[in-house]
Amino acid sequence: MHPTDAMVDRVAAAGSPVVWQPTSNGRLGSGVADVVRYRDAGIAVGVGLDDQSCTDISDPWSNMRLGLYSQRALHRDAAVLSARDVLRLHTLGSAEVLGVADRVGSLEVGKHADFVLVDHRAPSTGPVWDVVATYVLACGLRNLRATYVGGRCVARDGRATTPLAERADGELAERIERAAHADGRRLAVTAEQLVSPRARVPHPSHDARDTRALTRS
Repeated sequence: MHPTDAMVDRVAAAGSPVVWQPTSNGRLGSGVADVVRYRDAGIAVGVGLDDQSCTDISDPWSNMRLGLYSQRALHRDAAVLSARDVLRLHTLGSAEVLGVADRVGSLEVGKHADFVLVDHRAPSTGPVWDVVATYVLACGLRNLRATYVGGRCVARDGRATTPLAERADGELAERIERAAHADGRRLAVTAEQLVSPRARVPHPSHDARDTRALTRS
């Protein structure tokens, strides 16, 4: 996050790539990595998206925008990084730094056919002057229609296609609740309330007004 010039030069000389996670950096208050500086030094950069423990919502579009905006703000120059630049960093760039660009990162014959289907019209993002700019700057999870891994649809309209999806949601919520209790913490909404909208049990930390609001949600 905060390397000296000597550190940047050493990484570049070693041919070592770096992975940048802008949302995690901001969420944890780590600072802003000067990715433009790294790239100018000849360091290969990929963009990753950390798990929900430090990104809250695993949203690649939000991650790309946060990265793009932070670099432009850091350098006070909107030309230092383009929408096309950040999209490549988030796809093929990441595959390259991980050493798997021969299998994923772009749609090419012989690769695994990992891709997403995004509809910029639902909801509408307005006129399209530049396809890449619309994808990076205007689209988001709300526009994501389906996700394919190896050519097979694994998620559609925000839900995993596996019949185990609902079971996984419930088990995840229960595990988090157990871990929180073991650490002496109380969740504002229980695992049962998360997976069953009808099971609205008032929580001791809520007053009557909060409980009614949860029931309506």
